Amino acid sequence: SHDLAVVDILNKTVIATLEDRAASTISYDAQWIAAARHGLDDVEVFNRESMLLVATLPAHHSTVEQVLFSPNGQFLVTTGSDRMVTVWSCQTWQLLHKLSGHQANVLAAGISFDGTTLATGDAEGLIKLWDLPGGRELLDLDQQLNRVRGLRFTASGENLIAWDSELKI
Repeated sequence: SHDLAVVDILNKTVIATLEDRAASTISYDAQWIAAARHGLDDVEVFNRESMLLVATLPAHHSTVEQVLFSPNGQFLVTTGSDRMVTVWSCQTWQLLHKLSGHQANVLAAGISFDGTTLATGDAEGLIKLWDLPGGRELLDLDQQLNRVRGLRFTASGENLIAWDSELKI
């Protein structure tokens, strides 16, 4: 079992737990927690303070691989083993974009700090850059990584760091 715990660091206590969770994240303002159940295709969004379920998002047709919020608080992005990327509004929890083009499981995503650019990476090493608000593909980057497991933009947004399943950077 993979459980998610919300910990109050100042008081050193566990505030809440969510059982059997795989991909999960917390918004930068700490208002929302988004989590996928292990092996399932939807994402549940909880209010962090009350831990009440506020939305269930039918994100994928197979396993959710990664869930992340944009730093500007506007978007929730999910990646899946169905080779798709979904982009949701954090104001309405409505689907904004369903991004396709990967030919393998999409394992990783990263969002620029200004919330304008999304990077996604798949199990065959392909990285795609997207205009996040518009949902348009900008370019493909094939960097010969075996499997893209992580993506992170620098604060300036001028560089993207990608790593594979063996943590080679």
